[in-house]
Amino acid sequence: MSTERTKCMAITKDLLRCKLVVEDRPIEQISQFKYLGIELSRDHNLPKELKSFINKLEVMVGCLRKVAWTNRNMRTEESPKASSKKHLSKRAMWSARRGKMKKTEKKTVAQSCKENGRRMDTKNIVKRTREITSRDFQNMQYALKWFDDTGSHDNRQRIGRKRVTTTRGDRRLIRESLRNRKKTLFDLAADLTEQIGRPTFARTAKRSAGVKGCKTPEKPLLSDKYTIACYKLARKHQHLSGRTLCCPTSQTLK
Repeated sequence: MSTERTKCMAITKDLLRCKLVVEDRPIEQISQFKYLGIELSRDHNLPKELKSFINKLEVMVGCLRKVAWTNRNMRTEESPKASSKKHLSKRAMWSARRGKMKKTEKKTVAQSCKENGRRMDTKNIVKRTREITSRDFQNMQYALKWFDDTGSHDNRQRIGRKRVTTTRGDRRLIRESLRNRKKTLFDLAADLTEQIGRPTFARTAKRSAGVKGCKTPEKPLLSDKYTIACYKLARKHQHLSGRTLCCPTSQTLK
């Protein structure tokens, strides 16, 4: 390091004089210097530095005007690129890429596309099951009516084959309804959604998406013999009310 050619500068808000010594040789201290066309000062004079920077830009623009824009031998038009969207569509680019792919790579891409499609279908089905539908309101209305008639939520028949609500959900529904009788089904459904949300039927969603290992049962849930017996029992005791049916001590079915 040459102490004769090296200069130093201290940049501070207030004027400060310092001394830098290397091997008992002091280094000259300056108040400003010029670096890459920009003047820097120790008192950090921003207007002066910005002015020097603007002057440098004007010089650069003038050089570009002389070299590029006023040069007759230089072409101002660009050649069209092969990957430009104006000339090649995505389908054409995929066809060109597919022609260079190997058979194993094509099979891998096709398999990944199928898996992604199944995953998206499953996600959409689960998302639809989380939404409140007219079926949910029908089940909620039936649960409240059963509680008003019988005074209990036990032995309540389900609407349809799929179990939409649980026993714990029925208790919460009845508790919220008794707390405020002015609430409508929409208000009760909104409160239950905020508290616990809708249950996700993973098995039904996977079966609908075509995932292996989740096949629909071939046999019905109720046999014809059992259905006929239930129908005969209902016709025999059709004069009884729901409260009487839920209390086996008061009336015995034979």
